[in-house]
Amino acid sequence: MATTTKAKTAPDLTAEIVNLTRVRKAPTLRDSVDRLTERAVAESWSPTCNAK
Repeated sequence: MATTTKAKTAPDLTAEIVNLTRVRKAPTLRDSVDRLTERAVAESWSPTCNAK
């Protein structure tokens, strides 16, 4: 019997953020996602946390 494995795909972060901000009733955060995404790309933000 052959088994199939489902390929792992990257999570849809935009959809997750939209869902979480809707559930948490945070429309201001949801509205800022596009602006922050553009800024992160323009400034080459690292996905790692720089917190100490």
